[in-house]
Amino acid sequence: MVAIDQRWVHALVDHPEKTLPGILRFADENHAVDPIPLTQDLISIFHYLKEPRGIPFLIELMRDDPLEISDEIVEALVGIGQPAIDPLLDLYAEVGPENGGEIAFILAGMGIKDPRILEILLGRLDGPGDDSLFHLEVYGDPAAIPELEKRLQEAEGEETLDLRDTIEDLREPKPPTHVPDLDIWEFYPETDLPEYDLATEADRLELLTSPIAEQRTQVAATFFGHDFSAAARAKLLDLAQHDPSPAARGRAWSVFYDSTDDPELRLSMMERFGNTETPKRERAGLAVGLARHTDQPWIHQGIEELAKDPETRELAVEAMWRSFDPSFGPLAVSFHDDPDIEVRRNVIWAIGYLDQTSQVGLLRRFFDEEALRPDALHNYALAAPGPTTRKKMEALLVKIKDLADGLTEGEEAAVRAGLDLRLSREGLAAYFSEDADPEPEPEPARVVKVGRNDPCPCGSGKKYKKCCGQ
Repeated sequence: MVAIDQRWVHALVDHPEKTLPGILRFADENHAVDPIPLTQDLISIFHYLKEPRGIPFLIELMRDDPLEISDEIVEALVGIGQPAIDPLLDLYAEVGPENGGEIAFILAGMGIKDPRILEILLGRLDGPGDDSLFHLEVYGDPAAIPELEKRLQEAEGEETLDLRDTIEDLREPKPPTHVPDLDIWEFYPETDLPEYDLATEADRLELLTSPIAEQRTQVAATFFGHDFSAAARAKLLDLAQHDPSPAARGRAWSVFYDSTDDPELRLSMMERFGNTETPKRERAGLAVGLARHTDQPWIHQGIEELAKDPETRELAVEAMWRSFDPSFGPLAVSFHDDPDIEVRRNVIWAIGYLDQTSQVGLLRRFFDEEALRPDALHNYALAAPGPTTRKKMEALLVKIKDLADGLTEGEEAAVRAGLDLRLSREGLAAYFSEDADPEPEPEPARVVKVGRNDPCPCGSGKKYKKCCGQ
């Protein structure tokens, strides 16, 4: 697997004479079930290269939904220029004026004068929608004036004003808008990690034998919170016990967080955690794996000590919030401005999962940090002060939308999941999940408190312990 980062883009665009045949073959294939969608990446690559051979791919995307054409496709076609004119004209003829408004707009904005384009734009004066005059202004061809003056003679009311304005604009057409070249690099980080969690278990087990310790560590982390086979368990246990890298061993130990009801495994983990000769990176992973056992004072103290060390702080704070032990709250929150983003991310989860209601003001600061915003929104829903009843959840959702200056669909789903989890922690029925009754009840209906093996109230379909209860 490769990371989708600037290194990956360079490999594709730096020598297009070598890579384009493969890119075009890939674009021509059906990738509907691919785990990582690359459609937007292909659009950007064809735009960046101004590659006419990418036009059939772009046209096919438009054909799928001619009424909703993305700005990225529009900009790619305008960037390619003249070679796109004939394919766009053919597509307009295929979908017809009723569905061709977006295509007409693209043709108008190409900055290329062509009598066929003018014919389409003038033809839309009697067609559907009210975009025809705007398209003519974008097109900027004085050749449209005679037809508009003819229509002006028969026009009335507001139509007269609109026609006069358009004619005036066309008498002194503006120079074509300069379209800057695409800065493709702004869309990609310099370096990133492959999305190992999208690989099959068999592929990930193979990657656990990688000669690169960092890769083994990252792949081991993808098993956390998921059911895995007996073969995977054996492989992860072997990695935890024998890998030469303390970080890889620690991450492998951490994935047994849900398995410490096995006395033999738990004893083995506790012995290694308590051994002063165990490397601290390994102990940090063990801390996460043993987070359910902080009722043992020595484990509790060991996690606090690891949190004070910047090298092990990320996993130590993760162990704190996964323990559900509120006594960790003040220490965890003290790292809210740590320079490591993953430490800050775990602090956010500590505020939500360790009942640190007095610290929700910190979460609002993270609303403006794009990489941490979804985490902050979810945990604000958990920790926001106020009563927890089904009646109040809709109002709290509205409040969070206002505080966050609106929510995307994914962000709202994160908030709703947090609100339903908040209810479940009080033994109340979910309000937002698909199975919930959205109508508020006179008295909140008490239900059995959510158990570790019960379906998660966020509606994911996973067990609580494998989802929000992690």
